[in-house]
Amino acid sequence: MRKEMSSINRNKLDNLVVALDGVENVVPDAFKKAFNFKGRKSPSLAEKAIGALLEQGGTVYDPFMGSGAFVISAIRAGCKIVANELDNYTYSAVCTLFSAIDTEKLLIMFSEVEFLIKSEVMSLYETSCCGEKNYISRLMYDPEAQEFFDPTPNRSIVDGKNIVMMSKCPICGEIRKNFDDGDNAQLNRISQMDVSAFPQTEYIENSRINITKSTGANHYDRIFTNRNKKALLLIQSAILKLEPCVERDVIQHALVSSLTLARIAMYGSSSDILYHVVPHSAEENNVWRLFEGKFNNFLSFKTSHADILSQNPSSNEKYELFKPPIKNTSNQFLTTSNST
Repeated sequence: MRKEMSSINRNKLDNLVVALDGVENVVPDAFKKAFNFKGRKSPSLAEKAIGALLEQGGTVYDPFMGSGAFVISAIRAGCKIVANELDNYTYSAVCTLFSAIDTEKLLIMFSEVEFLIKSEVMSLYETSCCGEKNYISRLMYDPEAQEFFDPTPNRSIVDGKNIVMMSKCPICGEIRKNFDDGDNAQLNRISQMDVSAFPQTEYIENSRINITKSTGANHYDRIFTNRNKKALLLIQSAILKLEPCVERDVIQHALVSSLTLARIAMYGSSSDILYHVVPHSAEENNVWRLFEGKFNNFLSFKTSHADILSQNPSSNEKYELFKPPIKNTSNQFLTTSNST
């Protein structure tokens, strides 16, 4: 015998339909840019849904916290929320973003990193156009064939020009240029640099998601160029010289968030898979540009979500965030998870 829905639940469902009518499924820009996750929920939709289903002061339970959209939504709907997240990185990233910070201290610390290492990182991307010094923002090439002069065409290559510069050339006014002998000499020089400190963790093979030995996808360092490995190591070394504190954690997470595009990225992809080996139509991105952009994204998130921030993001009067303990059955798995 089919069970009838109670009148209370029927009313809640009716309220939910009314509450969601006309509400667009929009993820705010600051939220999208702060997180690399695909499954981001619309906080405005979630807030309306929670408001329709619960009275203010009620408690929401989210067993799969992810990027924390429901945490934000519950708070803004006037409810408390208890949320779980199993993944180490995701939990750490959300706690860092939800932490109250000293903004002035954060900016000073970022300036310290900039002073220590920016010029050296940018020198890795140095190029020239019409005899004028410039810097590479993006380079399109074919990794498998190591083809830089005549790579597979894509929409980013305009009139055969496969380098996008950081600024327009003051002579010709162009933002794009062809890869030339000077750029080739630069890559040859960088290929001799020591990047042995870069993580060389092996993934657990899984052919269902293309982590295979045949492509080299089972090696984490396989998907980064020598130039970007060196740039990432330089920035990391500068961050580690900072005083340990939540502000340093923010800067550290900005660097980790840069990894998805600091790798050899496929043109037009969402670039969120850290084991995908791209054979052609690839991009190499300027790591400092990515890092600085992510830092500004994190700062923007904290400014627009000031009501969410807490001195103790794991437990406060508005929300509690938990990461259940994981039984250590495979050190290799834990190492692989942490490396990404």
